[in-house]
Amino acid sequence: MMNPVKKYFILSDSAGKDPDALNELISLFADNAVVEDNRNNIYKGIAEVSSFFHAFFKRNTELRHVFTIQQQDNIVKVQWGVVGKKPNNEIFTLTGTDIATLDGQQKIVHLKVSGND
Repeated sequence: MMNPVKKYFILSDSAGKDPDALNELISLFADNAVVEDNRNNIYKGIAEVSSFFHAFFKRNTELRHVFTIQQQDNIVKVQWGVVGKKPNNEIFTLTGTDIATLDGQQKIVHLKVSGND
């Protein structure tokens, strides 16, 4: 079984244009998941997490990630870089670190996204 955090990053590269990929990405999260975005907003529960990702992929229609994963027990740390495109064709780049916690069913229960300044 593929690490759910690795799958999350792979699906992120197509979720802006593929509703099935977006739904599959959201399914990687537990019902009680918490997501902290890089703007310090917190989304609690699968409904808020789903709303966050739907809005995020409307703002970021095309993404290409490069990443490395380190996992110790149920904690997964990912260093990433991304090139993206907005709906108005604006291109952007970011780098950062995500830290995810997995539950016993290999669902993401907590995800903290930290972008580098």
